[in-house]
Amino acid sequence: MRKAVFFNLVLIMISNLVFPQFDLEVEITNLKNNKGLVMMQLFDQNHNLITQQKGTITEKKSVILIKNLKASGYAICFFHDENLNGNLETNRIGKPTEGYGFSNDAYSTFGPEPFKNWIFKMRGNKKILLKTNY
Repeated sequence: MRKAVFFNLVLIMISNLVFPQFDLEVEITNLKNNKGLVMMQLFDQNHNLITQQKGTITEKKSVILIKNLKASGYAICFFHDENLNGNLETNRIGKPTEGYGFSNDAYSTFGPEPFKNWIFKMRGNKKILLKTNY
């Protein structure tokens, strides 16, 4: 039994050295108010959804922590769900009426920036700051 436990601990230590896992802290600022939640999606560099997170809002900002990411390229999109309906509200012509944003603060006046402009690299623990657009 002790040998099995020891062997498993050694495997875990080796896997952490060979396949390091990193933490990503995302701070979203410039929120209009403290109502609702921030809805965030994290994608890998191939546009595959990795996780969806909800962040609470305090002092017009939200901090979301994502653990155990491998070194790679990632991209983020988010919106300020003020009315807690789970959808990004838009007006008649499709312009968002709730705050939104993308990693690298990619922003375009007509539709979202191309996905490739959202991608950032993770090579260690990382903190990124993102501004909300209204």
